[in-house]
Amino acid sequence: MKAAGKHSDEVHTAELKSMGRIKREKICANAGVVQKAKLTKVQSLAMKVKLRITWSQMRKQKAILRQFGVQFESEKAEREVKNSLMYDTISKTANLFFKDEDNNLVRKPAPIVQVTSLQSFLIEKLERYEKENKLIWPSYIPKDKIWIKIGGDKGGGSFKACAQIVNVQYPNSPNNTTIFATMEAPDYYDNMDFLLDRYKDEIPLIDGMEWNGYTIELLGGGDILYVNTILEISTCSSTYPCYACEIDKDEMQKPRHGHKAYKRTLRYNGKYYRNFVENGSNLKNQAKYKNVINPAIFNIEPSSYIPPYLHLLLGIIKKHHELFEYLCHVLDQKIAAELAKERSPLQDTPFEVYVEQLKKMNSLPTYIKQLEKEILTTTEDINDEEDATELRGLKSQLARLKKDKSNAEKELKKVEDPSLKIGHGPIAGSLDHILKRKKICRQAYHGKSFVGNHCNKYLKDDVLNELCNSVPQEVKSIVPHCPDLIAEAESISQLFLQLNRRFRKIHTAVSHSKQIEEANLGNIKTHIDNYMRYYRRKFPEERVTVKQHILEHHVIPCLQKYKVGFGVLGESGFESIHARINGIKWSMVGIKNPEQRLLSTIKEHHLGVAPSLQSLLPHNRRKRKHADI
Repeated sequence: MKAAGKHSDEVHTAELKSMGRIKREKICANAGVVQKAKLTKVQSLAMKVKLRITWSQMRKQKAILRQFGVQFESEKAEREVKNSLMYDTISKTANLFFKDEDNNLVRKPAPIVQVTSLQSFLIEKLERYEKENKLIWPSYIPKDKIWIKIGGDKGGGSFKACAQIVNVQYPNSPNNTTIFATMEAPDYYDNMDFLLDRYKDEIPLIDGMEWNGYTIELLGGGDILYVNTILEISTCSSTYPCYACEIDKDEMQKPRHGHKAYKRTLRYNGKYYRNFVENGSNLKNQAKYKNVINPAIFNIEPSSYIPPYLHLLLGIIKKHHELFEYLCHVLDQKIAAELAKERSPLQDTPFEVYVEQLKKMNSLPTYIKQLEKEILTTTEDINDEEDATELRGLKSQLARLKKDKSNAEKELKKVEDPSLKIGHGPIAGSLDHILKRKKICRQAYHGKSFVGNHCNKYLKDDVLNELCNSVPQEVKSIVPHCPDLIAEAESISQLFLQLNRRFRKIHTAVSHSKQIEEANLGNIKTHIDNYMRYYRRKFPEERVTVKQHILEHHVIPCLQKYKVGFGVLGESGFESIHARINGIKWSMVGIKNPEQRLLSTIKEHHLGVAPSLQSLLPHNRRKRKHADI
């Protein structure tokens, strides 16, 4: 009988499977069978993390979903899962440095959160990835190595020190970027030293440590300011600003083969610091010690720090556009000088006001000279005139002429130095209009810099062509009778078209997550040399920036060492973590205590990057427009 029953169940199961979904649901409904979904405690916890809601909000969600037949395990079970995914973390309030209204350093209480042990934190993170079978060894990572990138960044009012396991599918994703220490304070050296001091002795133990038969290799990451601070170098604008070599700003101006720059090492940096202290720690003399004025926070060699390519890109594109904008501004001034000879202003715009000022500046001196001649003639007539009636008329005329001269001289003083702000002319102003039309927005803060995605757009052919070709077109439409200005506009157009195209070749070759073969390194080096040679030749008065120096001297050695593009190695993951944390903070606004609020935020962040939950969470997909497909 049992065998017959089992056979009957198999038949019914096979019949239901063979039916279409709609028919199967109809039959079950007619039979009074209510379909129910049950979420496990891990699945419901993953849902809470994805929605970024509190436990109270989660209870309301469950109450609604239960009405539709969805079942859940207990909240107690979910909290137990959450606690099992937490790292050993502490929080406290410390007196850290801030700047007051007068730009003086003052101490204020600020919350900090830290994992108790960086070594234990990284080992636990590796074990979790291994448990979920997420550890991989792409061709560019040696089979016996595990790469771990340590870095940090300031944003959203707080500094965050982070770690990334590179041996995963998307190593630079915010889902793989885990904060191990944070403070709601600026990233000054003393603040960072206080925050990260507990990990100083652990760094040498982690770098080269054996784990499950693999050797851990530490990499450094972050923007130039972060790396310089970690490696004890004073500022990015100092005499010796480079984190990787002992080159000064004047030597940077020479081509790659025109000088020899010694590599920085922890050993020599430490020697410079000791000499700096022994000789009185006078900041005015810091250049004598290669600008090393503090002890290193982490003992990671400068050669292990990845060039911050995202910030190189942002800085170089900003430099290009500002040069382009300035030359267009000079063109605007020359156009205004031409228009001032011909016509009166047409509209009340800053450019037309400038044209009017130029017109007055050109015409008023002639008018004043003419008045001076008339005054002299009238004065002579007064001296010769004897008739009283005529004399009164001449004196009245003389007074009017002197008044006109006085008014003209006052007017001339007002327009003695007419000025036009960059971007207020028709040529330079049109550049911003084109960028907005292409949905490339320059930030109102940070010196009108670009963001990374907009730099990618900026280098595309359609944007470059429209930007550069608009210059001669605008000039032709405004002053069609000035062939010299039109030729100058065409020259500027070609100059920046070629400059950006040369840099684009570098960007295309290194800004990806693919392996870089040894044979391709020669091409990348050629692209960099061509770009820097063109820049130096066409802009001899412009200085080579620190970011261009890093591009020229330190990108190739990094690519030779790690053999993969900056999509894997770059600092974009550390930059993107700010938006993730800001999103979590919204669900923590009900916590009044700043220390507890920051601790809860970091715990929720640790939960969100747990590999066991990540595998259950749907990934956000960008909505693509038809033009992108």
